[in-house]
Amino acid sequence: MLKDLDTISYNGTFNVSNITQPVQFPSNLTLIDYKIKSMSRGDIIADKYYNNPQLDYWVYLANNVVDPLDFAPLDSSTIDQLLIEKYGSLHIASKLILYWQNDWRSDDNTLSLSAFNSLPADVKSLYDIQINYRGQTSGYTRKKIDLRKSTNVINTYPLIGQKGEVVSLGNDGYGTVITNANNTSYVHNITGNPSVVPLTSRKVISDTLLPYYDPISPYIYYHDLLGDKRLNIKLVTKSQVQ
Repeated sequence: MLKDLDTISYNGTFNVSNITQPVQFPSNLTLIDYKIKSMSRGDIIADKYYNNPQLDYWVYLANNVVDPLDFAPLDSSTIDQLLIEKYGSLHIASKLILYWQNDWRSDDNTLSLSAFNSLPADVKSLYDIQINYRGQTSGYTRKKIDLRKSTNVINTYPLIGQKGEVVSLGNDGYGTVITNANNTSYVHNITGNPSVVPLTSRKVISDTLLPYYDPISPYIYYHDLLGDKRLNIKLVTKSQVQ
């Protein structure tokens, strides 16, 4: 790899490779999808696929890895322990909501024209038109884009908890206190079917759109980020690696 770097003059006496130069990933290389196991390091992957653990830098380059120590997918128990250290318990990590995300990945249905026309206007915006080879409309499918909302609703209650606290709203309903003022708690990211009646309520996601969004908790987010997403990587084909 050093031969591919530019050289710079060192102290005006001799040239050295410029190791501070960002490495450009060659655009003519072919990448393949590759699934790995939890706790797999780059050298283990390189040894298994390229039969040479010293080619681990190709694994990192293909996956835009900056820190090799933060590359391996973690197993579930390790992620759970990190969540407990960060949030105090798995219960809080599961009930605290970071944001809401539209769930297009779980919906691969194709709607007919009549089914699409029956949708509320705001729901129609989540769909793309599909055109067949004759140039005719063949149906409507969910747009493959990640849309996020910071919360679903903001309610007020008589003083119910401290800022940032996940509070129970009865009947497996939970929310997070945004702030308190005048003996009133402002609570958002409400899930479940709360039995506690709010003083006021302002919807951020409409009732028609809400079924198309999922609440993303720290538990879901970090298990996906540190576990599931890291199981699927890219590798340069064997024939192109030296």
